[in-house]
Amino acid sequence: MFTHDYVRLTEFQFSEPVSIPVTAPLSLLNATLAQATIKINNIKDRVLISATVGWFNNFYSPGVVGATFTIRRNGIPIASVVQTVSNPCNKANSVYNVARILFV
Repeated sequence: MFTHDYVRLTEFQFSEPVSIPVTAPLSLLNATLAQATIKINNIKDRVLISATVGWFNNFYSPGVVGATFTIRRNGIPIASVVQTVSNPCNKANSVYNVARILFV
């Protein structure tokens, strides 16, 4: 028999400083896009952390750009995703992608 003991998350704080699409370029070098504080009352509790980031690069010639998005706990990386976007055209082009990270 498979049973679970479900308890709601009761203490949660979240801050999302970049919550709306921006048209002006934003430097992502070591940028903090969001922060969360999760307090648990039992060290055996598990927490699912999910992050979704829509991002793009404006190209003015052919090229490839990479980005790494990382979830950190107390400053230590615990999950990350590396993505690239490319422009094979010899003209200006904006290329979009969506990064998703799940961590339990």
